[in-house]
Amino acid sequence: MDNGDDNGNQGDLSVSILMYIPRDNEAGEQLLRQFNDFIEDGEVEVIRLLASFTSRLRRPLGSHDIAVLMPPDENSLEWLNELYLDNLMNNLRLVIILPEQRDELLKIAHCMFPRYLTDIHSDFSDVKAVLYNLLIHSCLNKLHSH
Repeated sequence: MDNGDDNGNQGDLSVSILMYIPRDNEAGEQLLRQFNDFIEDGEVEVIRLLASFTSRLRRPLGSHDIAVLMPPDENSLEWLNELYLDNLMNNLRLVIILPEQRDELLKIAHCMFPRYLTDIHSDFSDVKAVLYNLLIHSCLNKLHSH
């Protein structure tokens, strides 16, 4: 994202998205295609394995402000909730896309206080709009904090 900082005085205003989208997930690929028109290369880090996502959260997140989580099942969602409870996602604005709308899954997901919650049966235009607004908000917050 161009931050208009030609002389380096404002610091890094870039914003990026960390995504957990498992392999062979057609809904995940559809979601990524939705972002092509407003997210530049390098602004999205897609992680396909839950173990790799866990390892990534244990390292400094850099400019990541937003995480999109697309767990394929209840066990993965519970694992992600444990990561949240371990304070590994405290500074991230979460968007969670559930595999289905079941009460058990909704309860677990709500424990992570997501900014937006939907399921894979969405056409993702809603997720695209939410992410666009979160990106703008994150950029403005960084601008005002510098």
